[in-house]
Amino acid sequence: MSLLLAQAGDTNVAPLADTYPLPCTYWSERDLETVEHCAAQTADGYSIAPAILADLSYTDDLATITFPGHQWFYRHRNGRLVEVLTYDNGPDAFAEGLARGRIGDDLVYIDHDLDVKISAPYTFGFPFENGRADVCTGCVSKPVGNGEYSYMAGGLWGVIDKQGREIVKLAPLPEQGEKPAKP
Repeated sequence: MSLLLAQAGDTNVAPLADTYPLPCTYWSERDLETVEHCAAQTADGYSIAPAILADLSYTDDLATITFPGHQWFYRHRNGRLVEVLTYDNGPDAFAEGLARGRIGDDLVYIDHDLDVKISAPYTFGFPFENGRADVCTGCVSKPVGNGEYSYMAGGLWGVIDKQGREIVKLAPLPEQGEKPAKP
């Protein structure tokens, strides 16, 4: 498991554009900000420019940031950075204390400290509701209309509890195996 860690980086090495070539979008205290020279990709994840780290807006010790070609990330005040699923143009919201993220191709559920609480080889999972979450393997996202929204189709579907145990075993869904994507 490789969680992404953000570090302040060494600003004495090169000009800002060379040190932090990647743009990002993040929430500051003022508004949603887009910055051209924000971060650099490292072997461990991303190094975020110190000025950006100082400008991030935190709620309950979490800030949000995204980089081109990726989904949203939560950044904890302790420096941990974890990629989470995007929902409605922003980071996945916490439901019953857990948010959905990815490590490699696998779905994970993380807590507010960005600790992985459930790690399982599922392709997709819905947020928890009443202690249960629908999950699938082998399902694919299919666009609806202009592609802004999608639904999950095919694969095997089941239900897990908050300990990650399958309480409904994986099986194909009746009626074409399609399940509308919901938050």
